[in-house]
Amino acid sequence: MISIPDSLSGLRPRRLTAAFCICLLGLAVMSRTALGAERMFRPPLEIPLYLAATFGELRSNHFHGGIDIKTQSVEGFPVYAVADGYVSRIKVEPGGYGHALYIDHPNGYTSVYAHLSRYADEIKDYVRAQQYARKMFSVDLFPPAGKFQVKAGEIVAFSGNTGGSSGPHLHFEIRNTATQYGTNVLQYGFDIVDRIPPTIRKLSLYAMQDEGAIDRTGKTQLYNAVKNGAYYTLPDGHIPVITGDFAVGIETIDMMDDTPNQDGPYSIRLYVDSVLYYRLEVDAFSFDETRALNSLIDYATYVDTRDMIYKMYVSPNNRLPMIKEHRNRGVVSFKDAGLHCIRIEVADIEGNTSVAQFYVRHEPCYTPPISEEVARLLQPVKYKQRQFIVEDGITIDIPAYALYDEEDIRCTVSPRLPGMFTPTYHIHDRHTPLHKRMTLSIRADSIPEQFRSQAVLVTFNNAGMPVSAGGTWKDGFMEGSTYTFGEYTVGLDTVPPVIRPAMNMDGADLSRMQDIRILISDNFSGIKTYEGTIDGQWVLFEYDSKNDLLTYTFDEHCPVTGASHTLQMKVTDGVGNISIYTATFKR
Repeated sequence: MISIPDSLSGLRPRRLTAAFCICLLGLAVMSRTALGAERMFRPPLEIPLYLAATFGELRSNHFHGGIDIKTQSVEGFPVYAVADGYVSRIKVEPGGYGHALYIDHPNGYTSVYAHLSRYADEIKDYVRAQQYARKMFSVDLFPPAGKFQVKAGEIVAFSGNTGGSSGPHLHFEIRNTATQYGTNVLQYGFDIVDRIPPTIRKLSLYAMQDEGAIDRTGKTQLYNAVKNGAYYTLPDGHIPVITGDFAVGIETIDMMDDTPNQDGPYSIRLYVDSVLYYRLEVDAFSFDETRALNSLIDYATYVDTRDMIYKMYVSPNNRLPMIKEHRNRGVVSFKDAGLHCIRIEVADIEGNTSVAQFYVRHEPCYTPPISEEVARLLQPVKYKQRQFIVEDGITIDIPAYALYDEEDIRCTVSPRLPGMFTPTYHIHDRHTPLHKRMTLSIRADSIPEQFRSQAVLVTFNNAGMPVSAGGTWKDGFMEGSTYTFGEYTVGLDTVPPVIRPAMNMDGADLSRMQDIRILISDNFSGIKTYEGTIDGQWVLFEYDSKNDLLTYTFDEHCPVTGASHTLQMKVTDGVGNISIYTATFKR
């Protein structure tokens, strides 16, 4: 059992009443009966549950793994164990989940609580002892199963804003303990009001053959969806002309009662002339496969505009379990010329449904035959095979199953840019996603020996600005791994990190201060390590990476009041540039 401060004992929750059963129509029935509609878990907070995000929402390179519960824009609400169990994992990191707690339950599920401000006292003391023993802020701990037993309704932590959180809230997950698959939290019957159907924003069509086209103008057309009575449709009743095989996409969001946040849908279905071509249900996913989101969406559009469009074409290497059904991988193929009906149904987990319906006019596509020689030259890369590409000055190693589809990988070279030490290598197309990292080795033996430890692989963002891609020097080459095709070269990072106290430190009397705060930043390769000492002894500075902030809260490691103390902060960046800040203070 975990002890609770006396001041919070009155905040223990009431026990929930007996399990209830709700009979819903359509998608809600399927979603909630998949794992049982009975109340398996109590809420993790005692405040009304309003959501800022739902399970499986589309994020950059990953699906959202749980729900985000609003905490009224403040930190410090008690967080309760949702069922009996034991603390199986405690993780602290500067970004990501920040302070996170995992509880295994006898029913086969693990609950996860993230972005916490702090843990309950016994857990907090255990974590702190481990951090000092290891001299590390970031820890990933797996306590013995019997160390922290908890009961449903016990306070285990307090809500916060740590890690990669963009505002105070509780990130909450329910995972399958055996597989560690994330499951849709809203399947478990929490009291969250949602009577609003999804909104359909855009509809897209993709020509899937070389000679194909949409509206005779290009391979892709994106249309704003217009609400017209019971359906969403295309503007002005437009009927696109489709030449050859094609696929369909949709941009959609869902909203809930009493909150302005734009969440993700639960289900998408595509019908062509009443035939089901595609069915997506966001009920579970493996965190190992979460990057396959980049194949689920129209990745090229996302790279260019940051719009996330569900692409209802299933790439050969997209094995997401949430894609329940597809016909011909979602590629629509007609033999006749004429009108055909496209219908897309989008629903949330409560069964609120919106429908887009429109017609397309199909024209068959003539595909001219090609010679065996041309076919051999155009032979695409096989995504199931490792691809090892050697060009002048660069080696590219793409592992098997890194690509989602058949791709003809190309690499071109342009002259060296000012300030760089190698030509710029244009590797394939940044609009193509990778599921696994590829390894790059760029010849960089022109770099003077004294600067080689400061060399980095350099890529470029959408604005064309150079960005560090890491890497290490090895036998005349800069070698590193990346998830992204695009432009790469080699440059130097010679600028050390910046250390700046958030208060006047040197010579100051800090006897009335509760903590020391220091800002750290780096201009290129990023912060790699930091170490703070007082009078030569390591002390725990907590790192808030999103705010570039280090905070040490005065404790027994700086106990003497009225005495003079020496603080030293040493910060190292990704290539080993070091900065040291020293100050003397009284306390």
